[in-house]
Amino acid sequence: MKVDLFDPGFLIDPYPTYAWLRDNSPVHHLGGDFWALSRHDDIVRVLRNPTVFSSELGYGGMMGGGTDTMMRGGDPARRRALTDSGMGVMMQGFAGLRVLIAADPPDHTRLRRLVSRPFSPKSIWALEPRLREICDTLVDELLAARVDGVTDLWQHISYPLPTMVIAEMLGIPSQRKADFKRWSDAIVNGMSLGGGGDMAQGAAGALEMFQYFDGVIAERRAEPRDDLISLIVQDTGDGEEPLTTSELIAFCVLLLIAGNETTTNLLGNFFEAMHDHPDELQRLRDDPELIPSAVEEALRYDSPVQGLWRGLTRPAEVGGVELPAGARVMMLFAAGNRDRAAYGDDAEEFRADRNPIDHVAFGTGIHVCLGAALARLETRVAISTLLERTSSIERAGEPQRPLSPVLRGVRAQPLRIQSA
Repeated sequence: MKVDLFDPGFLIDPYPTYAWLRDNSPVHHLGGDFWALSRHDDIVRVLRNPTVFSSELGYGGMMGGGTDTMMRGGDPARRRALTDSGMGVMMQGFAGLRVLIAADPPDHTRLRRLVSRPFSPKSIWALEPRLREICDTLVDELLAARVDGVTDLWQHISYPLPTMVIAEMLGIPSQRKADFKRWSDAIVNGMSLGGGGDMAQGAAGALEMFQYFDGVIAERRAEPRDDLISLIVQDTGDGEEPLTTSELIAFCVLLLIAGNETTTNLLGNFFEAMHDHPDELQRLRDDPELIPSAVEEALRYDSPVQGLWRGLTRPAEVGGVELPAGARVMMLFAAGNRDRAAYGDDAEEFRADRNPIDHVAFGTGIHVCLGAALARLETRVAISTLLERTSSIERAGEPQRPLSPVLRGVRAQPLRIQSA
């Protein structure tokens, strides 16, 4: 069996293919220098060995045009869509920069230290009262928008919640929320087959986003405020080389993607899982203390980030297969998270009390997701608020899913909701 990570049939429901890969080809040759890993232990080993399995050669290489190389020989229209999309423009703009997701030590160590203070556990937990205010307001809007009991979770909760939080953290005026949505959609569409819209429009949106952050960074350098951008543009006085304007823009853009898409996709995937496991949703209503465990299970069961790339600095053996120096490896987080060897014979089922704290939905090792604590807290607060204020939540139509090999979530999620 040959696996194409960009095939629409695969992307609609990748989990049967993931199961086949784990059982039959856990170190799978995608073609050329590209491979995919699907077993939990192999993925963890790669993530925890950044010296051999490099982010700079992996995702950095993709930003430099590696995605087009991987797709060479495939559908020409698909290649053109990716290259011409907002994501293609963004990748080209990031090539050669020190970008957190595509850096190795010592650059990664320095970058992470410069931007990590606002994401400490103490800083994140301090946001909880404000998150509860935002969620209450959004649930008001969700319930008010019902027509014959039906409303859209993505439109009223899953998308606006993380957008509002990230905008406030960055010090962006609330009236620019519509721009944030347009920019984020351009990026996600660029990651999706066909782009979901006009490619030139998507590229223009990505460039507009760069220009906007360029202006904000200049303003914060001149007049710092009490926000995240002001904090990261400051000279720390510790002798470390400050981030360039391009690198600051890259960080803001990646934060926008991660801050919006991870929580948005996690919430959408969680409620899709609840529709398929209604008894588990009732368990959460009966015992809200299970919600933190259920969030971890949602991350494991249907990971919002399906996988990321690494590149080999030297030959190495993975899962009994010798991989050459320069090979690029896609770590299929979502496949590893359903590995029976890690989670038992019921790994394909959602169990709210499983509490799988060793899942790799946020990665592990030095590149573990910077915003993981924020995404967890946003999701817990949103779920608890929705369950407190409703008596039933049921599917009212099929969700719309963008077809992306990297991100998995929904873009429309009609629900029939009864108030408590």
